[in-house]
Amino acid sequence: SQEQWTPMRFNEQLPYSNITALAFRDGNLWVGMPHGLGLYVISEGSWNFMPNVSYNIRDIFCDANGRLWLATSFGLVEYSTQDEKQTLHQSLPVRKPMLEPIVSNIEFDGDYVWFSNWASSPNGCILRYHRPTGMWRRFTRMDILQSAQKKSMTQVRWIYVDEDAVWFTTDLGALRYNKREDTWKHFTVQNGLATNDLDKIDASSHSVWIISMMGIELNRYDKATETWHVIAPKEKVQLERVNSLAVDGSEVWFGSGRGLHRYNEITNEWQNLTPRDGLAGRGAEWITVDDNFIWIARSEWDRDSNRALSQYDKKAEKWTTFSTTDALAADDIVRIIATDNDVWMLYRPWDDAGVTRFNKHTEEWTTIRSGRGTTELAVDKDYLWLAAPNGGLKRFHFASRTWTSFRDRNGLLHNHIGERALKVDEDYVWVGTLGGLSRYDKQEESWTSYTALPTLQGYAIRAVDTDERFVWVGSDNGLSRYDKVVGTWNNYRQEGGQQEIRTHGGRWDDWIPDFEDTISDNVVSSIVVDEQYVWIGTRDGANRFDKIANRWDQYKTEHGLPSNNVTSISSDGNNIWVGTNHGIGKYPRSSDDLNAWISYTSGTEIQPSAVSKEFAESLVTDEVRCVTASKKNVWVGTQRGISRYNISKDTWKTITAKDGLVSNEISCIAINNTQVWVGSDRGVTVYDEETEGWITYTAKNGLASNQVTTIGIDEMGVWVGTYDAGVSRFNQQTNRWITYTREDGLAHNGILSIAVDDLYVWFGTHRGLSRLDKRTNTWTTFTEHYGPEDILR
Repeated sequence: SQEQWTPMRFNEQLPYSNITALAFRDGNLWVGMPHGLGLYVISEGSWNFMPNVSYNIRDIFCDANGRLWLATSFGLVEYSTQDEKQTLHQSLPVRKPMLEPIVSNIEFDGDYVWFSNWASSPNGCILRYHRPTGMWRRFTRMDILQSAQKKSMTQVRWIYVDEDAVWFTTDLGALRYNKREDTWKHFTVQNGLATNDLDKIDASSHSVWIISMMGIELNRYDKATETWHVIAPKEKVQLERVNSLAVDGSEVWFGSGRGLHRYNEITNEWQNLTPRDGLAGRGAEWITVDDNFIWIARSEWDRDSNRALSQYDKKAEKWTTFSTTDALAADDIVRIIATDNDVWMLYRPWDDAGVTRFNKHTEEWTTIRSGRGTTELAVDKDYLWLAAPNGGLKRFHFASRTWTSFRDRNGLLHNHIGERALKVDEDYVWVGTLGGLSRYDKQEESWTSYTALPTLQGYAIRAVDTDERFVWVGSDNGLSRYDKVVGTWNNYRQEGGQQEIRTHGGRWDDWIPDFEDTISDNVVSSIVVDEQYVWIGTRDGANRFDKIANRWDQYKTEHGLPSNNVTSISSDGNNIWVGTNHGIGKYPRSSDDLNAWISYTSGTEIQPSAVSKEFAESLVTDEVRCVTASKKNVWVGTQRGISRYNISKDTWKTITAKDGLVSNEISCIAINNTQVWVGSDRGVTVYDEETEGWITYTAKNGLASNQVTTIGIDEMGVWVGTYDAGVSRFNQQTNRWITYTREDGLAHNGILSIAVDDLYVWFGTHRGLSRLDKRTNTWTTFTEHYGPEDILR
């Protein structure tokens, strides 16, 4: 018999022709599709569609017990073919869908809600919430670009929901999500775009229109031919930097700082519109289209008139202008939002002008003032919701004219609302903030918060230390703690102080009183961990964190610390030694007296005529770079050599290049039994306390670089971090050096800190934290972003 193919035709019971998975068992062919599960019974030749399985199915496995295991975009689904029972198995990251803190651009799409959670890295995501099931789906660059190696966008700026697709503009081109096929397409300059750095978007039935961030190019996507075209107006049309866009059927409106332009997609005709045609002023800051009118907010650069708003009657083809004397509350309109019954004018958010409402039915104007400026607006039947710049939400009840405030202290994740991130539906108020997504249940009058998984804070890892369970990591952006058992992060940051918020085209400064029960500053310079405490040095004092009591103590100059600018911390077991830019301080490790500090500076010198030279010396300089303590001595590194303090004798000795150091510019010190390893700008010097001998290692005999930044010691050898050449490991048995760089797995060749434990070596770099597994010799990199990040080479 001949082998031949038989086409399998789909009837109305199997509505999707895009097949993503197949599985066969006991005469049944199970078919996975982007929107569900189908079954073909071979003996009957019939198709069936399972409407209760609404997942995007990627693979199917049939087990011997009649269960189907479905690999879906929501997780692993266990499906019983006997009683149609479903069980969804999800990992923690899917139950916590956010990857970055900021949520913006909320758009409704039938049963779905779309969000941008992509504002600061290649590892952000686009989120979609399914209302009927309450399930989240996350789209990352792996889903969209199908590779972690391809260059990725770092910011999604606008979302536009079309009939059959959802469009996204980014800083690396445009994205189109095909709703029916559940597929993505990435468009860049290689596909015909004028530039990859894109901004606003709108669409007609024929085209998709996008303007660039610079505003000097118009991009048009022809839906019929699926091609991009850069639209250049005719010579008589002076199209300057475009900052606003709106589509009305076949007509496309563009606004710039000095002009308003109308383009007809069918006739390809351009028209310039000026005050002579009836406009209130030159240019357009914002354009909004509703059923009857085109609304134009005059350009903010045109201050010649107080008439800031133009209204174009599409039927009468007539312009009407409005000013502060007849309708408006201020001269500068930055946004116009059209709802079912009204058109709302939003003014500059730093002005307390309120919002102005135009009633479409009565054509009456009303201004509502909340006492703060407005960045976002949403209307919900009886209520008006307003977002203020870093001022939370205010809800206005139309009938009673009363206000209700919502802030971070009573439900919101953050007081500043993201751009285009306030939406209201039948059940919820969706609020995207700088700290995550807040959802208000209108029936229960309660808030639900969705936040990003905590990750490492900061790029430049200046300090790292470990205990049995955790790795403690310090950067310019706070203190992070990594759980080595479960692989999760927890962060500790200064609460209060000055905050800068950049969003909605502006910048706001906010000040909150400092909290004492927290770290004193986010710029961490040094960390030492013992059984009970974590000691942290910052640019604004020293800190002690009690791991058992979960309590913070702060130490500053008013408590006896020589200076608040802490450069290094070390422990001799009984005392904590703190180096600053004005001497060193000693503090009893277990003391509860905040003032129990003893300071040592270069000003406590004893006259050499009275005692020997050793006793006459003190700290060689107050500018301390590093401190390392043992039971016997405290070694203090400076730019003028080493000051060694004998704890039992209470004596100082200065050690310089004349004594054997390769350089007086000391950067780090580490102790290994009787050996003292000293890093400098000219290599490493090793001092043996028993033999009093000196050994020098430089780039000439195996060190990766002479510019040494940090040293760590374990049973494998001595790890020496360098400024720009990676890390070198010295094997004391073979007296040989081995160097590791980015090519081997380091996040960056600039090493700032090293810590060792039983299983791993941890390296703080300029680009995150790297971990070397001693057992498998494999590398792992941790950065601020969840998932694999493009490490800059």
